[in-house]
Amino acid sequence: MKDEYFTIDKEYTFKLKEKNSQFIAYAFPISSPPQDSDEVAGKQEAEEHFSKLRKKFYDATHVCYAYVAGLHMEIFHYSDAGEPHGTAGIKILNAIRSKNLTNILVVVVRYFGGTKLGIGPLAKAYYESAKGVLNLVEIKQKFITNKYNLTLSYDEYEKVKSSLNHFITETFSTDYTENVIISVGVKLSHAKEFEEF
Repeated sequence: MKDEYFTIDKEYTFKLKEKNSQFIAYAFPISSPPQDSDEVAGKQEAEEHFSKLRKKFYDATHVCYAYVAGLHMEIFHYSDAGEPHGTAGIKILNAIRSKNLTNILVVVVRYFGGTKLGIGPLAKAYYESAKGVLNLVEIKQKFITNKYNLTLSYDEYEKVKSSLNHFITETFSTDYTENVIISVGVKLSHAKEFEEF
């Protein structure tokens, strides 16, 4: 059962110049859980980032993008934004896939410099721009987890603490009151074994 994926945690940017055309690439993380079958939330988040960049670079010749989500990178969208078909969006998408990343949006803004690049060099410039920003990112390994809320007596907690740590991927909160109340995340692949434990 697949429960790990690779993504980024923050925004990155990269610039490339090709025959006076300027390419500005951005990479954004998308925070919606990749196992969520409802792709709307992630898509909306990607569209919000894209919309902000379109406003910021309102005078740009083209603003192209690719977006990838889903645990198996099965959800994706891309746009050439008026560039010749196959020269921009798919090249950005290929750059993302080459890094095995999901839950990510890459946008490449182009300012035309007065010299036509031609189909091949234009496609290469979009790919290199996307690859350039992705070469800067810090890739984060993340896990799909089930969340559990546990209430244990202090004695119980002391007995199982080390075993619990074997299963727990992340701890959301720990309250020491009358009992020990902990909220934890356990990797999907360990969930059944954890529940039996």
